[in-house]
Amino acid sequence: MRSHVAAIGMFGLNLGSGFVFELNNVFYIPKFSKNLIYVSRLVPLGYSIKFNACGFDLLFKSTIIGNGVLNDDLFKINLSNTIPHNLMATQENAGIKCCIMNEK
Repeated sequence: MRSHVAAIGMFGLNLGSGFVFELNNVFYIPKFSKNLIYVSRLVPLGYSIKFNACGFDLLFKSTIIGNGVLNDDLFKINLSNTIPHNLMATQENAGIKCCIMNEK
């Protein structure tokens, strides 16, 4: 599968808790219908995830900063409803992002 990466940049997510979760080196791919965050990329930055029966808690240096729920086999983070838009600051244009998927 190949998808065009329109931009790479910093993206700020306004969490339901009021915390602004800043993600760096985010790939903006217009054709993607779901936004994915790799937990393995967050761990070295001081973040951790505590999963439970209903969803998860997002922690930064052992303090809960957000949470989410399990929805359609994906965990969905709860965002603020009071902020109309989450903005992405782009750094550069990019080309094609390739990945290999095991399709069943």
